[in-house]
Amino acid sequence: MNMTVLKTRLGSKEARDAYRELRNQRNLERAAQAADELPIATIREVINADGLLNGPVIKLKGMELNVPIWANTGDFPGDKQILELFIAKGHITDVNWPAFTKVQQIELDYPFADTWVGDYTIPLNIIQPNGEYTFKHEVVLHTTQRVRSLLIHVISDITAPYELTNPPEPPAMTFTATELDDSNVATVTGIIPDYSDKAGEDKYVYWYASDPLPSDPSLLDPVAPPVILPANRSVTIPRAYIEGKGDGVFYVLYALIDKAFNRSNLSGWTRFVVTLGALPTALKKPEVPVAAGGAVIDLETAAGGVIIEIKPYSGWKDGDKIVAKWGDIPLPVTFAIENRTTEIPVPASTLLAAYIGSTGEKVTTVSYVIDRLGRTFGPEEDDFVVNFEVVGPPNPFPDFPDPTNPDLLAGVVKGSTGDNVLVVADADKDVPFEFTVYDPVDAGETLEFYWEGTHIVEADLTITTETAGSKKTINVPWRYVLATDNGPGKEVYYTVGKASVTPNRQKSLITLVNVNDAIVLTPDAPTFPHINGMWLICDSLQPPESAIVVDVPDLSAWLQVGDEVEMSWELFQGRAGTTPIAGTLFEDTITLTAAGGAYPVTGFQWRVQPYADYIAPAYNPPLHSDANTKVTYSFEYRGKTVTSKIATAWLGMYLGDIPCRVP
Repeated sequence: MNMTVLKTRLGSKEARDAYRELRNQRNLERAAQAADELPIATIREVINADGLLNGPVIKLKGMELNVPIWANTGDFPGDKQILELFIAKGHITDVNWPAFTKVQQIELDYPFADTWVGDYTIPLNIIQPNGEYTFKHEVVLHTTQRVRSLLIHVISDITAPYELTNPPEPPAMTFTATELDDSNVATVTGIIPDYSDKAGEDKYVYWYASDPLPSDPSLLDPVAPPVILPANRSVTIPRAYIEGKGDGVFYVLYALIDKAFNRSNLSGWTRFVVTLGALPTALKKPEVPVAAGGAVIDLETAAGGVIIEIKPYSGWKDGDKIVAKWGDIPLPVTFAIENRTTEIPVPASTLLAAYIGSTGEKVTTVSYVIDRLGRTFGPEEDDFVVNFEVVGPPNPFPDFPDPTNPDLLAGVVKGSTGDNVLVVADADKDVPFEFTVYDPVDAGETLEFYWEGTHIVEADLTITTETAGSKKTINVPWRYVLATDNGPGKEVYYTVGKASVTPNRQKSLITLVNVNDAIVLTPDAPTFPHINGMWLICDSLQPPESAIVVDVPDLSAWLQVGDEVEMSWELFQGRAGTTPIAGTLFEDTITLTAAGGAYPVTGFQWRVQPYADYIAPAYNPPLHSDANTKVTYSFEYRGKTVTSKIATAWLGMYLGDIPCRVP
């Protein structure tokens, strides 16, 4: 080998040895300089330089971390390494501290580095209870060499403010006013109550939620993002925010958030009623028109209905309610209407309930307030007098204000053929009504009797010596029966009272009477406006057709416009004869009209004509010189034909020995 080649080879070897020595030196220096043998893990939930963990996240997921891949992960299939995760309680500075606990061990097969992810989770229970912890990881290389990471200090805190208290919710904020209007909406400041585990970095977030409060108000937008809780714990709700939400019922709630992001439960709520703008003013006293001027509200008044009137007030707003009371009893709530008097009916049951237990006149206070979203204005009130006292048997008022007392027994109408039935034989006679004297009964009490609601004045009775349980009979003049009609179900009853004690009268049970065709309707007879005494003579004839005029009276008690009336006229021989004069029967159908028409229902005139057919035959000597006439009218009423009384007259249709001269 020549010297040149030899020198070359020696130079190459020297260079290789020198580089190898340099690399070894570098590795030694790196090992001496490195504080760790493995790259440090990353813990995702760390939120500050102190190692504080995000409480809500670790409470939900545990402590998530990522271990970076390291060098020397093996060279050949079959090379195995072991990754070990360790936790120690407290902030440890010695990597070999014996209190470290291995919490996970992962076996790794070459070539695991090609698909390395490195995500692992330390279960929550490992970093509990709250406090300081130290994490490290170690790897047992395929050579069996153990290598270690740097230590990582963390702080675990998953306990929210108030979580360990009973109850586990913060109490509501306190405010000096919870009814807001234009006078105080600019200064709405609340105080968050102090709490034992308060820390300087605690924050609060709060909500101003409208009614109805949702099941989870925290899903609503808060008034502002979370901010540090001031030392005085005061919270001012911006005026613009309140005004932007307008009128309504609102709830203020808050939550506390510690530096580990643990949020407390929602606090208790504070309820606000916000009524911006004009407020109800100038409320007027309630009025009860049926009790105006001090009038007493008695049973008769109650039967007609009692209404409270609330006059308009200033500052009305849509949705205002009127909440009224009769005495101490609330009435149905009514919405007020702008510039309109509001009428509030008082239920009969309320009238009675407010009087029960009283006697004579009772002063009852009627009051009301205006309710705007639960905030009330008023009250206004006035007093009214009520008297539901009765004499006679105590009245349980089964159907108040109906004064019927079941202990005032029904009487009996004594008809000619049986009780409570009247027939033709009873017509035009007084009708006996028998009743039992009630218990208790007292001298001076008066009884009034009624037929179909009409007071039978003639039958009024004042108790003198009558005794309870005895029978008493009064008479009902027939004209009261006649004023009604035939048919069943005619109501007869009596009332009991004593004006010197009470304005009220009790009513007996009702007797139902069947007037079985006892009433025969016979309207008044028509009349002759141009008669002379009993005579219709030549001077009675009326132009232009020389007619006899018949007046028919007012029929409006039975008929109406459009109904028909049948008229009848007939002559008979002689002044008192009953033999009809042939051809003189005149029947005419009249249709009734309104006033101003030809045949008003309130009374009309009917003309008998032509003279030659129906009047002239009255003079027929020597057979007869005189005649008489019978005139009636008839109509259908309630399914029956009604015929008037007969109008009669004598006819003398001659001048000396000649007939009347007619055009």
